[in-house]
Amino acid sequence: VVDERKITRIFVPFYIEANILKGLKYTVNFGPDVRLLRRGEFIGRNTTEIAVVFSNALINNEEESGYTLENILNFNRTLGTKHNLGITALQSIQSLRFERHESAVSNLPYESQLFYNIGTASVKGNFTL
Repeated sequence: VVDERKITRIFVPFYIEANILKGLKYTVNFGPDVRLLRRGEFIGRNTTEIAVVFSNALINNEEESGYTLENILNFNRTLGTKHNLGITALQSIQSLRFERHESAVSNLPYESQLFYNIGTASVKGNFTL
């Protein structure tokens, strides 16, 4: 039995701040997020894990990408000697996209290929591995 998984994730948030006028500050936050998963699974016909007549293989690829974008406007002003006025306006948007592809096969002609050449299998479809 071979179960190989590789996950790559990139998350790089950053922000930019600008003082527009006295007491008025603008901030933009941006956070892209990308996750890639690749999984290959192989179960040979002579395994003791489960009763298998043929060797089985599976390839699973997932991609998840998204971002968060925030626009923030802050106004802070001192009025006289005892009073402060603070106003914050916020606009935020978030996006997420997910894609998945899975291929499973059975009866591979030679087991040394593991899950790297599943196109050579004689039975293609969805199997539980």
